[in-house]
Amino acid sequence: MEAKNKKVKEVFNLAKTFEEASLMSLSLVSLPVLLLLFGIFLDKKLETTPFFIIIGVGFGISLGIYRAVSLGKKIKLSSNKK
Repeated sequence: MEAKNKKVKEVFNLAKTFEEASLMSLSLVSLPVLLLLFGIFLDKKLETTPFFIIIGVGFGISLGIYRAVSLGKKIKLSSNKK
């Protein structure tokens, strides 16, 4: 019975790690794309083409990297506790 509980905990930990990794990859992709689209919208409204596109992409990449690093630290801390 104890071996079964250990196996269940391992599967749960693996699923948790996959969840956090998918959040990391999602933030790396979605934030730049969303801010790019917002930059395109603002540039069309204000007729300032490429200004807000460049700012949106740069800010999106920066936020995506920041979020990925913070999630990576969270994963590392949770794995060290075990």
